[in-house]
Amino acid sequence: MTNYERVKNMSVEEMANFILTISDDEEIFCKIINGKFIYGSVCEVMQWLESEVTDNA
Repeated sequence: MTNYERVKNMSVEEMANFILTISDDEEIFCKIINGKFIYGSVCEVMQWLESEVTDNA
């Protein structure tokens, strides 16, 4: 299952909780999604969405 599939199948409550876990690292100008640093490009977000889920968080 990809991250996209996992996000797409979330309930409203799960989605709200997931969105609240996304954070900014202002020192290196990136987002942190499930512990993975995403450096603000659409390509990197797409790669994360298309990658396989690595945990159940």
